[in-house]
Amino acid sequence: MANCIFMGLEGQRHEMPMLWAFFCLAQILPISYTQNLFYIALLKQTPQKTHGVSRPSSKSLILPGLAYLVCLLVAPYASGSDYLIPVILVARALLLTPGLLQLYGSPKSTVSPSQSPSNRRALVWLSCASLAVWSFTTLRTLSKHSIYEMASAVNSHPAVSALGYDFLLSIVSWAAWLLVKTDAASEKVH
Repeated sequence: MANCIFMGLEGQRHEMPMLWAFFCLAQILPISYTQNLFYIALLKQTPQKTHGVSRPSSKSLILPGLAYLVCLLVAPYASGSDYLIPVILVARALLLTPGLLQLYGSPKSTVSPSQSPSNRRALVWLSCASLAVWSFTTLRTLSKHSIYEMASAVNSHPAVSALGYDFLLSIVSWAAWLLVKTDAASEKVH
């Protein structure tokens, strides 16, 4: 969800055409692959500072994120029941919502969507909620399993391995993007 929110905000800031395509690709391709395609598109796109961009409301950022976190909390309890597939489908649908931000943003503004004070507060609240969900699930899992069992679970099933390694590749890609972005910013200063 964090990648999708990032793509929505940065795509809006750069006034990227056909931003919705990245959200559709994220549904069928690994997120690390889609994320890298998005970074390449960002490198090719220049920010349009003169026109301003539509700014999503903080509610449009935080509500889908919180609903996604609820799906993550409910999924282990829905396992083995008739509710698991609907929970998964709702979570997948929620990943598309940041792509809709450009359709339902507030009026044009010269402030970057990620720099808006209300959006920053929304992202901080969403980050805190994500940390709480992560802490809860980690502590719950640690009460039943050792760290070794948790680490070996990543390689226990091909689907779990694919998601786990995709997540790690996403982190590496994001770190590389930050380095490229920082280098580009320092070159503009000199």
